[in-house]
Amino acid sequence: MAEADQVGCEHLRDTSGYRIEVRGSLTSEWLAWLDGVAVEPAGDTTILSVVLADQVALRGFLSRLWDLNVTVVSMNPMGRRIKATSRRSDDE
Repeated sequence: MAEADQVGCEHLRDTSGYRIEVRGSLTSEWLAWLDGVAVEPAGDTTILSVVLADQVALRGFLSRLWDLNVTVVSMNPMGRRIKATSRRSDDE
């Protein structure tokens, strides 16, 4: 994620968890690609639970699923949004 590097400005980043249901079951080859993603088989579908830094990361994750021809059945946010703040010091 690219953040503006402006001295004295506070940057906010929304970290959100998502529960993404995809059609079918995923093979071990897919699981290797999904490092850091919790995978839960659910009958004819698979539930992917993932925490992403922001909407750009979510878009990238969904694009990868699209590129791999994985059909997304549903997507829902998990829990609460976490507001993470960071500041760049004035002497940097």
